[in-house]
Amino acid sequence: MARIHIQDAGEGLRSMQEPAQLIITSPPYYRCLDYRPGHDQYHISAVDSQQLGHEESPFLFARRLAATFGGVSDATFLTPNGSIWIVIGDTIAKKRYIDDAAKFPPIYARERIGINHLLTQEMKWLGWRLFDEVIWQKPNIVPASPARVLRSHEYILAFCRDPAAMMWNGSSVREPSKTPAGEKMSSTRGPQAKSATRMRSFVGTSDGFRARRSVWTINASMSRGSHTATFPREIPRIIIQACSNAGDLVCDPFAGTGTTLLEADALGRRGVGFDIYDHVA
Repeated sequence: MARIHIQDAGEGLRSMQEPAQLIITSPPYYRCLDYRPGHDQYHISAVDSQQLGHEESPFLFARRLAATFGGVSDATFLTPNGSIWIVIGDTIAKKRYIDDAAKFPPIYARERIGINHLLTQEMKWLGWRLFDEVIWQKPNIVPASPARVLRSHEYILAFCRDPAAMMWNGSSVREPSKTPAGEKMSSTRGPQAKSATRMRSFVGTSDGFRARRSVWTINASMSRGSHTATFPREIPRIIIQACSNAGDLVCDPFAGTGTTLLEADALGRRGVGFDIYDHVA
């Protein structure tokens, strides 16, 4: 049975006696919610040094989040062929930000921050390799009247030590094909015909399935209890099936309500999680 320990994410990872095969987590987003007991979740009035996401700048946020996992050479909490999957959102800058470390150019007010890019670079500077980037498209977002295109997606970033060695069982997470098997893609002839034939093998197979695409269309989950930022079980389900085997250890260092751990248990994996607030976990 999976268990959530009330502990800081980084400290929890470094206290693990057994390395995890897989880490899946959705950490707090930058300047988005306040998880402290007795506080209005939607009103961040001041910086809280304990909470990830309350940093003075998005640069510090990305740096602190990457530091949770630390350098790849010191990552005893992860197996050699294991991976880290991080669900991360982006937001609009409310003011101008300067990176004190001078690694990134300034971010200006009302500019999209690009937190996924900041995090990717911080992780790579620590020795992690970017295995893949998935777009999580949310068709059930709340309608609004934004001053720009309505944001309907978040990012899922996958990091590992070595992409050539990382466990990825793509055949276990194939998706239904939108192109019936045997259907012609075009009337291509001549030298391009062989290329089109090869392409059909990726679009649709005889059993009606195809390789998992990099855009996952999944409805966002409704709020549960005191936690308004739960994510759907289908996300960890896909990742667990592709990146671990039955009996493997799956970890979520920002466990929240335990969505990842619930899915790990349902799929015959062992689970462990960490969260700094027991009223959330």
